[in-house]
Amino acid sequence: MTDGPILSGPTPVQHDDGFGPLRELERSLTTVRAGLADIALIASPIAATQARDVIGAIDAFRVTVTLFGSESVGKPGVLAAIAGQSLPEGGTVRALRPVSDNGEPAVPALLSLRQTPDIDAVLTQPQLCLVVLGSGAVPSVPEAALIRKVYARHPAETICFVNSPAGSTAETAALVGWLAVEGLDDVPVFAGQAATGDGIVALRAAISAHFAAAEGRMLRETVLARTRRIMTLMEGQQAAAPSAQPPLRLLPDDLGARIAAIRSEAGEACDKALERLKLELDLRMDRRQGGFQNLCTRRLTSWVETRGADADWACSTTELRLHLRATYLWYSTEVIRALRQIAAETAARTTEIYAARFGVDDATLPVPDFAPPRIALPCGLDEPLINIAPAPARRSIIPFRRADTGAGTLDHRLNEMTAALGRLIAGIRGSVEPTFETESREALMKFTGECCRLLTEQSMRPTVVGLRA
Repeated sequence: MTDGPILSGPTPVQHDDGFGPLRELERSLTTVRAGLADIALIASPIAATQARDVIGAIDAFRVTVTLFGSESVGKPGVLAAIAGQSLPEGGTVRALRPVSDNGEPAVPALLSLRQTPDIDAVLTQPQLCLVVLGSGAVPSVPEAALIRKVYARHPAETICFVNSPAGSTAETAALVGWLAVEGLDDVPVFAGQAATGDGIVALRAAISAHFAAAEGRMLRETVLARTRRIMTLMEGQQAAAPSAQPPLRLLPDDLGARIAAIRSEAGEACDKALERLKLELDLRMDRRQGGFQNLCTRRLTSWVETRGADADWACSTTELRLHLRATYLWYSTEVIRALRQIAAETAARTTEIYAARFGVDDATLPVPDFAPPRIALPCGLDEPLINIAPAPARRSIIPFRRADTGAGTLDHRLNEMTAALGRLIAGIRGSVEPTFETESREALMKFTGECCRLLTEQSMRPTVVGLRA
């Protein structure tokens, strides 16, 4: 469970310069959390000792454990294994509608398969559905129905864990085969005994790999959603307070037209960059959620058939699955790398256009501070996802030549506004404190909105993993 809201609420802006929402986003990006929400622990016929072992194996995570099961689960024994036990990291046992079978006392936190309303309620928005199978890896009829229900609601969040001795390869192979027959062959399968070191490592690796990807998706979707909201707020502020600041007479009268021309040329640069991105995305279409993960499963199935009943089979399967899943997640991060490159190229190109339009020597223009992107490979293969070092703030006084008075000074920082846009899209924290008169500020907002629209709407394709418009 999360300790609080993922994003901080709006913070009052001390000085109304029209860019308060941008600073709000900057603050919000620093408070985004991984948000380990509910882990639904779905138990097939599982003994009390197994329940205790599984709960112990996930003790590194803040979780809410919910036990599902058929009538044969043995609810009093499972309840006894966790009753009065405070789960680590503040976890709790969720109390659901009591169940009473054959005169047994009502047992909270356990469900009958026939109580579909409760199951549906619990599965509203879990971040991970961990299907734990004990002895007999081929699910029974009610267990199979439960697995299908969970997969239908959350296909990308379903993971199977065979809680059996490490040398039990037949059960795991049977489960892989059953999933393939049922059309669920993209469900990752991990094997091990939760009470042993190997099983705990396998279970934690499954959960870690899932949340490494979930954290990146959450941050990307949050940035995109907040970007659209911020642009709306910026436009609203301009409409509500068109004369919030007195005009600065140092600005030329035709600044709005000049910025419009810059925006047009920058838009062409964006279009070209986005066309390159589109080509890259087309090359990665076969690596999206269905295609590439199915390819991983087919490789795993083929490997299982050639491996046979080797004593080290279960451990090796865990290693292979982790490797294939890490490869799949790595390809998805390539799209983010491309987007960051687009943001950097847009800022650099706009700075060049500014220098050409206003006749400024290139040596006097500050270079936007873009921190190098750090892309994550899960399972400890590389750095944490979207861990960006803050870029230092810059104040630039840009020489400007005016036709009527000769050389002068203009501090409108168009290049810094463009760099701030790149930081916003790439998730890089920066400092934006511009001061503009009403006309130039409105023109710059339109320019920012145009770039933001290009970078968020045209480049976000719902069919690409991890990118949602």
